[in-house]
Amino acid sequence: MDHKKLNRQKWLKRAAVVGLAALTLGVAIGTSKQQTLGADAGEAKVSLVDQATIKKGALIPFDLIYQVPNNKVLNKLVLYDPLDPVYEYQEAKVFSGNDDVTAQGKLEFDKASNTVSWIANKPGDWFNKQLIMRPIVKIPDNADLSKYLDKNTNKYRIYNVGHMITDDKDIPSKPVEVNPPDDKLPMVTKAVIDHEGQYGTSAKHDVGEEYTYKLNYHIPKNEKLTNIEFRDDLEDVLNLKGVVVKD
Repeated sequence: MDHKKLNRQKWLKRAAVVGLAALTLGVAIGTSKQQTLGADAGEAKVSLVDQATIKKGALIPFDLIYQVPNNKVLNKLVLYDPLDPVYEYQEAKVFSGNDDVTAQGKLEFDKASNTVSWIANKPGDWFNKQLIMRPIVKIPDNADLSKYLDKNTNKYRIYNVGHMITDDKDIPSKPVEVNPPDDKLPMVTKAVIDHEGQYGTSAKHDVGEEYTYKLNYHIPKNEKLTNIEFRDDLEDVLNLKGVVVKD
């Protein structure tokens, strides 16, 4: 996995000084207890892991790390993530340190906008606290990624931006980036069976003897295909007995 990292302890010290609402992308295997951070306001920053290569079909946990300001008691606190349409939402939880505090707010997922949100029941309870919302998504195997291809780098780039609403202020994070692996180009390989039952690039057979060719086709997954045709232009001297197609 090719990603940019910032040590969590260093990030905590930095956030304690400048007071950040931050978002990070990473494989979330648990959270450790974290100190209460002093924060005056709400400028967002990407830290820890902000870029990762993740295959289609794999679960992608986004960690959205929020520092709730300490300059006033809030009447409204909303954490939300408008996910790119290519992502399939799986679930989300909200943590304060090691504690799952999802039930202390209203967790919603709006399918039309592909947005997950958490609305705090008692915003004032989170004064000067750090919260983590962890939505988990995946990219379907059959997703068309053609519009995400950066032709300058030949990489697929899918961005995500988290938000925090404090009263009437909407604070966005800087984007994090997921890079699905580059797809292979369409490819065909052909082999012929020999008398030992092995497939290779050549084999000796007598006139009148039946034998089998095998063609393997690689079909790209990252772009939508409207037509697929398999073809084998056999020599005129060969008499075709049958064809079997297998996945």
